[in-house]
Amino acid sequence: EDSFIHVVLETTFDSLIKNKKVHIKNYSGTILFKNKKEEFKLKVKVTPRGRSRRRVCEMPPLKIDFPIKDLKKLRLFPGCDKLKLVTHCNDTKGSDQVLMKEYWAYKLYNQLTPNSFKVFPVKITYINSNNPSEKMERFAFFIESNEELAYRLNGTYDEGFGTTPNKLDKDSYHNTLMFQYMIGNADWD
Repeated sequence: EDSFIHVVLETTFDSLIKNKKVHIKNYSGTILFKNKKEEFKLKVKVTPRGRSRRRVCEMPPLKIDFPIKDLKKLRLFPGCDKLKLVTHCNDTKGSDQVLMKEYWAYKLYNQLTPNSFKVFPVKITYINSNNPSEKMERFAFFIESNEELAYRLNGTYDEGFGTTPNKLDKDSYHNTLMFQYMIGNADWD
């Protein structure tokens, strides 16, 4: 759904942010999902992800690794145990607007084709477990996993590089070209 749910993510954010460029390691944490009816609290692993955003952003994008057994208990697809969380980049005046533009780019592509990643907006509270009084509330969004996308489309996920345009589905490829041009994304590959 497009409605925001509230999420509380707690981990050692001071260490994660300090070491985001140096080593990519998992940080233990908890995540709490709240909606109007219920809440779920799960132990997770949190990892900084991305290449350039990890270098240039104060807050790196994150990968949240959920325990598969907990997903099964909640009757959720076990292939979504590792979700990307797109976070704000910097604490500047327009950073939430930049984040929401990225969210809406995904939603626009969803309108063009079902062969696109679904995104899920959240209002998130980040809590530093080394100092719980350090809290920050922002907007963010989850992106469905590659495996979940493949499952939904009855396909398979291939990490291989070197695919040439003539090996791609022609209509899908042209949709991608048109969309990247439409949103002014000149650096996609």
